[in-house]
This record gives sequence, C-alpha cells and structure tokens, in this order.
Amino acid sequence: MAQLSSRLRQAGISLVELMIALALGLMLVAGLYTMLSSNQQTYSAVRTNTQLSDSERRIELVMDKMLNQAGFRNYARVRDKEKLPAATVSGANGTTLNWVVGQAITGVNNSSGVSGVKDGTDTLTIRFYGSSRTDMDPSLSAAADLTTADDTIFDCSGTSRSRNNLVTMTFFVDESNNLKCYDNLSQTATIMETGVENMQFRFRTSGETAQFIVAPAANSSDWNNIQIIEYAMLVAKAYQQGMTNQVRTFQLLDTTVTSSADGKMRQIIRGSNMLRNQDKS
Repeated sequence: MAQLSSRLRQAGISLVELMIALALGLMLVAGLYTMLSSNQQTYSAVRTNTQLSDSERRIELVMDKMLNQAGFRNYARVRDKEKLPAATVSGANGTTLNWVVGQAITGVNNSSGVSGVKDGTDTLTIRFYGSSRTDMDPSLSAAADLTTADDTIFDCSGTSRSRNNLVTMTFFVDESNNLKCYDNLSQTATIMETGVENMQFRFRTSGETAQFIVAPAANSSDWNNIQIIEYAMLVAKAYQQGMTNQVRTFQLLDTTVTSSADGKMRQIIRGSNMLRNQDKS
C-alpha cells in the first residue's frame, strides 16, 4: 500500500492537463503580442504626430519671420519716398525676375518644367532692404554704423543684412520634397523643412473689391495691390506601424493634391501673413 501511494505521488500530469496548459499559454502569449503590437502602433502614431507638429511650428516660424520682411525699407527711405527699384534680375533655379517700381512680391502658380522645382507646386519671391544700426538708433553716426546690420533683417541663411543690401528671397519645393529658401546674396538654397510634398499660395487684394486670387501674371499691377499672403503646405512623415497604404486627396487652397499610397502620415499646414511694409504711396 505504501509503495502504491509513492508511485501515485511520483506520477506526471495527464495529456489532457498538458493540452489545457498549452492552450492557456498560447492565449497568454497571443494577448501579450496584441498588447505589444498595439503599444507599438500607439508609439509610432504619437512619434509621427509629434514630428508633424514640430514641422508645423518650424514652418510657421520661418514663414512668419521671412514674409514679414517683404517690402521693408528703413525710415529714411520711407520718409524720402524711395521705392523698391525696377529691375530684371536672375532668380532661383535659372529663372528671371522682372520687377516694377515698388513691387515687393511675385510668384508662380503651379510651376512646371523649372529645374530644381517640383512640378505642380507654387513659388513665392519677396524682396526688401536690410537694416543698419543707425536705423535702430539715430544717435549713432559712425560710418561703420551705416553699413553694419542691426540683426533685425535676415536672408535665407540667417545672415543679418544692412540697409545697403537689397535682398531677393524665393521659397520653393524641390523634387526631393524639401522646402527651400534661395536669396540673391548668399546665392544658396537653404533647406528650411523636409517632407513638404506640395506648397500653394493665394493672395488677397486690398480695396473695395478685395478678393483672394492665385499668382497674377508677371509685371501685373495686382502685385502692388496685395494685402495678405495665404499659404498651405502638405507635409508627410514616415509612419512605421499600422498605416494603410491608400491614395488620399487633400485640398490646398485652389489646388487638389493626390498623395501616394506609401503609408505615410500627412497633414496640411496653413497660415497667412499681412504685408505690413507694402508700399501704398
């Protein structure tokens, strides 16, 4: 009897018990995998949304700072009614810019066939004078103060420009989806943001018949009648987990943009700037 009891105590689990244990283990592993996958998707979504939010802040900061410079002239030039001059100059990507007297902005609607510029995107060019120390502090009279920039007006590279500099600055999107800024002084195209798939501009005219219009023809008198610049950009960032690869359409002001089915997360960034320095004389 004692030997039988000893054998019973030493016996292993039955096949049924083993199968139940395996089933429970598989259920536990499946639950853990589902939870892990869900956490990875949540992390990827949060990370991508953070990247898009960071892009939005950078773009708004750049556009607000740069566009506010359009048409700037120091106090002496405004007092003496010295306008921005008429000129025909070379612009970004081999283009030619024809400026009329007083004109501070120009642009192209849905560019096509321009080297270095993504087809179907808008470009915008602004111009303005720099600012020197004497403009901020009239008590300064040394010759160096007339030609030394006062760190209030900048070109695309972030270099401060003095009153002797007439800056021409162009914003465009290249074929690699980089938002770039090119200016005539540094003569380089600086990447301001990556992942910008499209950029569109619209312009609000001043006066009783104010309306939003797309880029007028070159040399059009409408350019001197622009009061507000409105922009919209489609920004895309890689999304690693759970994003469906499907084609989507986005409305950027006057243009409908169709995305690729590449699983990226996209966001439209909008903004507007009033031209505070537009010459009304």
